[in-house]
Amino acid sequence: LVQKDGTVLGATEFGLIEAQVGKGRSLTETNGLPCERAFSVVFDASEDLWLYLECGLVRIRKEELAAWRADPARRVAMRMFDTLDGALTGRVPFTPEAARARDGKLWFASANGLQVIDPSRADRGDFVPPVHIEAILPDRKPYSMRSQPRLPPLTRDIQVAYNAPGL
Repeated sequence: LVQKDGTVLGATEFGLIEAQVGKGRSLTETNGLPCERAFSVVFDASEDLWLYLECGLVRIRKEELAAWRADPARRVAMRMFDTLDGALTGRVPFTPEAARARDGKLWFASANGLQVIDPSRADRGDFVPPVHIEAILPDRKPYSMRSQPRLPPLTRDIQVAYNAPGL
């Protein structure tokens, strides 16, 4: 990834590398990366850096990136999005693996599918993912989800299987 000032950022098997005229540095597990194998890098509209790593997605705020550039040995604060957040991993056989859309959302291609994240909402606690009910088991008897189930009178035990995907 070539920046306006000529700085080059590269995703490598050994973390993030950055090269400027006469300077080079690397961001690795020593600096706080959760894993080193990086597939792609992309900046969001706020100039925060996003790394697509083998273990998930990492956001590094622009202030943290500037502090690391001033002191390449420092430990960098970052936000990790892993499989528990819904991040998919796995390298694809093409590049780029990450892109920023006109609406500001970031797209990442993985071997397990295409994923999108809205950086403006990524750290907000008000996001409520859509809930998808997969099964209802009143008194341990499965009901079809194809139509609105009607439960018998005096049902005592209701189990609901659901998921709420929300990267």
